[in-house]
Amino acid sequence: MATCLQKITQDNATSVLIVPIWTTQPWFTGILNLLMDKPLILPQSNSLLTQPHNGDLQPLRHHLRLMSWSAGTQKQYQPYIAKWLRFCAERKINPYNPPLNIVLDFLVHLHNQDLKYTTINAARSAISAIILPQGTTTIGSHPITSRLMNGICRSKPPRPKYQTAWDVQPVLTYLFTIGTAKNLDLKMLDTVALVSAQSGQSLHMLDITLMKQDESSFEFLLPEHVEQSRSGYTPDSIVLHAFPAHEKLCVFYHMRTYINQTKPLRGNETKLFISYMKLHHRISRDTITRWIRQTMTNAGFDTQIFKPHSTRAAATLKVKTASVPIRTFSIRQGGSHRELLISFIINTLSVMNKHLLQLF
Repeated sequence: MATCLQKITQDNATSVLIVPIWTTQPWFTGILNLLMDKPLILPQSNSLLTQPHNGDLQPLRHHLRLMSWSAGTQKQYQPYIAKWLRFCAERKINPYNPPLNIVLDFLVHLHNQDLKYTTINAARSAISAIILPQGTTTIGSHPITSRLMNGICRSKPPRPKYQTAWDVQPVLTYLFTIGTAKNLDLKMLDTVALVSAQSGQSLHMLDITLMKQDESSFEFLLPEHVEQSRSGYTPDSIVLHAFPAHEKLCVFYHMRTYINQTKPLRGNETKLFISYMKLHHRISRDTITRWIRQTMTNAGFDTQIFKPHSTRAAATLKVKTASVPIRTFSIRQGGSHRELLISFIINTLSVMNKHLLQLF
C-alpha cells in the first residue's frame, strides 16, 4: 500500500482506492492526507468484490476458492475447467456466471463425446466450484442439472474399474523367492503396501521422524493431507506388526533392516523411502507406483489390466475370503464412513498385518 501511495503522489494522479479501515498502519494517515472528498464506508457483504460495470463477481474471486482445494483435486478439475472456459469463450458467455441452459449444453456436449458418467460428473463438480451459486443452490446441485445427470447415468451406468481383484499369492511367492540384499527396497515397499492396504499417497508420506518402534511393530503417523482429509479430520496411524513365522515376508523384519541399511545414506532426508541412486533423496510417488508395478509384472500379472493401486483391493479381498471377523476391520485406511467401508470390505484391518500372511 505504501508503494501505491508513493506512486500516486509522484504522478499527481487522481485515483479511487478501496482499503481496509486499519488505523494502526503507517500508510493510513497518508491516505487521509490525500483525500479529495468524503470517504465512503462500504457495508460488509460476501459479494463485495465485483466488477465495476455490470455487477458480476470478479473472476479472480474463484482463485481464492481454488486455494481450498487439495493438489489432487486441482489436478483432477483442471482439464474440465479448461474445457469449460473454451466452451464459454466460443459462445461469448461469462464462464463464472452463465445461464443454466449453457451448463446443461456443456454436460450434453461431454456426453456426446462418449465420455463416461464418472467423467461428466467430475466435470460438473469442477465447473460448479467456480460458477457463482444461484441463491443458496450451486449450479451443480440445481434440480434440473441433477435430473440431467440421472439421465446420463441411466444411459451410461458407471462400472467399477476392476470387475475382480487379483490373488496376492503369486506376489507373495515372488517376494519369498527373491533375495533380500539386492531387492530390499522392493520387498519392503510391497509388503507394506499389502499388509497395510494403503494408497501410494500414504506410502509416500511415511516419515521416520514420525515413527514409533517397539519390540514387534512400527507405527507411522500421517501428518499431511490425505485424499479423505477434511476440516476436523485427523488421519489415523499406520501400524505394521511383526510376523516371525515367515521372516522373508515379515514387514517388521524388512522395515528394521531397511532403516538400518539406509541410515548412513540419508543425511537429512527423513522420508522412509529413499532412492538407491547417489544423493539418495526421497523417491517420488510415481517411483513408488513404478516399483509396485515392477513387482506385479515380475509376479506374472498384466499391469495393463491391474494397476498398482489395485493392491488395496487384492489384499482386502484375501482377508474377506478368509472370513476374518468384521470386528477386526479398521477404518485406519482413511475412509469417511464406517458403514460404507463395511459394505466395501472396509478396505483394511486394524490388525490386518497380523493375520494376512497367515492366510497363505
